Amino acid sequence: MSGKHDLRVQKTLAAIESAFFTLLERKNAYNVTVTDITQTALIGRSTFYKHYLDMPDLIERIVGIYVKKFVRPTWDYNRLIEPVGAMEFYTSYFENVEKHRNKYRLLMSENGIANFYPLARQQGYDYYQGLFEYHRERLVVPINPHNLAVYVVSAHLGLMENFLNYGEGRTPQEAARELVAITCGCVLKNLGLASVCFASERQK
Repeated sequence: MSGKHDLRVQKTLAAIESAFFTLLERKNAYNVTVTDITQTALIGRSTFYKHYLDMPDLIERIVGIYVKKFVRPTWDYNRLIEPVGAMEFYTSYFENVEKHRNKYRLLMSENGIANFYPLARQQGYDYYQGLFEYHRERLVVPINPHNLAVYVVSAHLGLMENFLNYGEGRTPQEAARELVAITCGCVLKNLGLASVCFASERQK
């Protein structure tokens, strides 16, 4: 019985989320009402309030879900510095963007969530600063991890936006290969940081 109940809950939450994104096509996120959601999702108000306190709660939780999917902040620091690990990481990154392309476009559109991009940038910054702090002793050139994280995150988000808006027809693997080449093969290598990305290759 609990399995059927869980499935019904999942379907209800999916219907509410789908309704929210459908409404973003024509309304500003902050003008969407509970009535809009319930009518679009074909659910009762009591069902909505069973899962969310109000519209700000729904928006906050949707933002939290898609920021985490967007940035992937739990990837292991040691795996990311290996060529195979970096390729796997960035491939999954672009696969996620491709899978949720329309949702990300809506979240960052004029009708979208004002703090979505800043939150994604901050989460990415926190991850990369942690990465460079973790590998600080391996850096050939003593660059402040804060500045390096700001630079890398800005570049990565720029490439992601380009893939999001103009990358249809390109595969996530192609986009990932380009990002790995730019980040590891060009930028970090020219900064004397090739040892970070290619340490495992030189040790073979």
